[in-house]
Amino acid sequence: MRTLPLLLGLLLVLALPLFAQENITLTADDKAKVVKLTHALEADPLGADARASRKWLVDMLTNTNDPNVVVCPVLFNDLLQDKKYKYQSELIAQPIFGQGAYLLEHADAKDRDLAVFVAGVDSQLREYEAFVAKDAKAKRPYLDALIAARDKKELSAWVEEHLKGCGP
Repeated sequence: MRTLPLLLGLLLVLALPLFAQENITLTADDKAKVVKLTHALEADPLGADARASRKWLVDMLTNTNDPNVVVCPVLFNDLLQDKKYKYQSELIAQPIFGQGAYLLEHADAKDRDLAVFVAGVDSQLREYEAFVAKDAKAKRPYLDALIAARDKKELSAWVEEHLKGCGP
């Protein structure tokens, strides 16, 4: 039953910006740390500091609008439905981190640009590949299909199509 509390916690985290009491301004060091931790989680999502990194990223990215990360749950609907998946909550959070890192790395990008959402999904897929490298039972056909789309340069089209389900 580890998944239900984690999923509920993640849903609460996604709703936090609606109730946030403060809007912090990230320092240059904070912004660099967002990028560094995001890429570290992509490479080693089970590392010793992974849990603390995710908590820090959630705290930072839900209490600022610089960067302003727009969440589109349609992009990870299969994960939301896969309630018994061991890495569900980690992989649902990763696109948020990936989008935040992309926005910080590309100062001219806007929060609703297609490239931002593609970067989020790509970050999620890199983390997924790292999970699978350490745990063969982590494989999921829907994520493998997205990797195949990415490898065929079709990920952007997939994201664009699915963004239509997220509204304006």
